[in-house]
Amino acid sequence: MYVRPMVAFLSLFTLFGVLLKRSVFRRYLGILAIVGILFWLQGNLLLWNYGVLDGRAIDWDRGVWRVWVDAAIWIFAMGFAACATLRFRRLIIQFAIGLFAPQVVLTALTVMGNSDALKAQPFLMGSPDALKNIHSYSTKGNVLHVIADGF
Repeated sequence: MYVRPMVAFLSLFTLFGVLLKRSVFRRYLGILAIVGILFWLQGNLLLWNYGVLDGRAIDWDRGVWRVWVDAAIWIFAMGFAACATLRFRRLIIQFAIGLFAPQVVLTALTVMGNSDALKAQPFLMGSPDALKNIHSYSTKGNVLHVIADGF
């Protein structure tokens, strides 16, 4: 489901990079690497506690400082990537590769190891049978997720 948009974005970024001069291309790679690292950081480490999710509105005024912390990290990192010397840009790119390469390899191995099962099972998200089959259990294996919060 996400392969086509991913390929489109990668093609767009690649095409844009090919059109750049060599000196600008090096900065472009550094900025792309730092943006990838920042997205990873935002999604994995900069996760703030917004309280119990029980249907009540989140009090956004209580944690205004979070916006400033996130913005400061993004602005500093983007500025550093844009102004960094070639030596630092290489370190940023190597760090990004070291961060994402294991994830790509593990995802590829997982998909290749389960390719038959992935082909055999259609996605239930868009299937009209999804609601009918939601309460049926497998004879081979089941996973039951219990969410213990305000919901």
